[in-house]
Amino acid sequence: MWKIFNCFISILILAIRICHGQQDSGEVKYGLRFGYDISRPILDYLQPNRRDEEFSVDMQVRQNWFAIAEGGWNNSKINNSPKLVYHSSGYFWRIGFDYNLLKHDNINDNNLIYGGFRLGHANLSHSASSFQIADIYWGNVNGSIPLHDVAATWFEIAAGIKIEALKNFFIGWSVRERILLNSNINSQLTPYVIPGFGKGNSKSAFDVNYSLYYRIPFLRIKLKTKKTSSPIK
Repeated sequence: MWKIFNCFISILILAIRICHGQQDSGEVKYGLRFGYDISRPILDYLQPNRRDEEFSVDMQVRQNWFAIAEGGWNNSKINNSPKLVYHSSGYFWRIGFDYNLLKHDNINDNNLIYGGFRLGHANLSHSASSFQIADIYWGNVNGSIPLHDVAATWFEIAAGIKIEALKNFFIGWSVRERILLNSNINSQLTPYVIPGFGKGNSKSAFDVNYSLYYRIPFLRIKLKTKKTSSPIK
């Protein structure tokens, strides 16, 4: 995982050095922007059966383009004995790009209104240690389903804003529409939640994120104004 992360960062820095000549003149600051989704704890409060954490990191790779990686995990527990005792745990990652739609007169203006896309993947393990099916004719049927691994892949479209409230501190929100592409969900037990996607019994999911960000501007590039030749008199 760390090798992949280091390779990802190296590619971003290389792309910056290649593309910075397309910026306007002045000093441009590049850096990693780390984010934490503060809407997840609110969601957990509204749905006490689950616990979610989500983080992100993005970096500008050329004018108006940002590479982004997101990840996190989910733990879900349902203890409604004897009807159902269920537990799941898993993680997810998403990678993609955002494009800034906000035109800036000043190259040091860091506010964003963006649209983008993501490719997401999740792995989880879940089980039902006990369940009960009530039947008025045959009586109650009790059973259990052993631990089962699930993998899911999806595509999503994102749109949102990021506002620099203080120097290098940002707040932002986004809306997401996710389409499930592939999964190996067992028909005997549907996941309560697919981490990073949403409800396990749905082929699509709509989501809203609200995040806080901090950017570390570790790379600064000074751009010189190009001189234009004066017209011949």
